[in-house]
Amino acid sequence: FMEIYNEDIIDLLAQASEDGKQGKRKLLVKERPGGGGPYVCGLREEIVTNEEQVAHFLKLGDIHRHVGETKMNRNSSRSHTLFQMVIESRVGASGGA
Repeated sequence: FMEIYNEDIIDLLAQASEDGKQGKRKLLVKERPGGGGPYVCGLREEIVTNEEQVAHFLKLGDIHRHVGETKMNRNSSRSHTLFQMVIESRVGASGGA
């Protein structure tokens, strides 16, 4: 879950540092070897098994977003966010998915 803010890429799931500030190190976009497409180097990934866990990480990332107040909106977004979900399915012992 990442945010693009002022041309910087920020990991919204990064742990807060000891001084209480979010770990806002600048992440880089790199190209996968062999033409596999772009990816963000160092972006945190999580394995989840149900929708409650997905909702938890969406809420966590939303807390870390850059927002500001305008006359029309108290929580106006100051950035763009990208959330990627990869769904994998495995065949169980009974033959079902």
